[in-house]
Amino acid sequence: MIRLEEIVNAFKTKIYATVASVALASLIACGALVPYALASEASTKVNAALSNTQVNITAPLKVDITVKPDGTFLAPDSTTLQIINNSPYNAHVKGIVVNASNNFKIVEQTEFDASTAKEALWMSISPNGSAPIQISTLRKDPILTTPGIWNLAPAGEIQSKINLGFSGAIKNDTLLLADTPTELYTLTWTFAAGSAK
Repeated sequence: MIRLEEIVNAFKTKIYATVASVALASLIACGALVPYALASEASTKVNAALSNTQVNITAPLKVDITVKPDGTFLAPDSTTLQIINNSPYNAHVKGIVVNASNNFKIVEQTEFDASTAKEALWMSISPNGSAPIQISTLRKDPILTTPGIWNLAPAGEIQSKINLGFSGAIKNDTLLLADTPTELYTLTWTFAAGSAK
């Protein structure tokens, strides 16, 4: 079982098993009045910014993986595992961090066949069918190297959802039990307002 968490970036608040729902708010700051010389006019700059404290995004709380006899993973269909933007403005996945659970060892897919470690596993995430991202790299660099693929359109639009495809395998296992889910690792998601370039 893989538990996914949501972090609202501004407060660094971890939210487990529930999804925070907050209304849209904009921060509007007015600049100082700048009078023109020898004129009866003044200009006021009005700025607007999105607030990360108001991001409203849902993510799967868990992913149940079936392990085949050869050790490969059978994950649920990606359309059932979605990150959904419920905010009325653009948002994006800013970063993902992975932490292995129960002594499982996360390795690169290219190192998997040669690995002799117990509970060795590799796994990848494919957002919206794009090139798979090895979760082993997320232990080293939680900032996404291809941020554009993690952008979310405003709620209700076609691109307001990201389908998550998972694939992988495990070997030298002594921990998994039949019909009893065992936690492999935890993904911690960080979301932010606006689109990543």
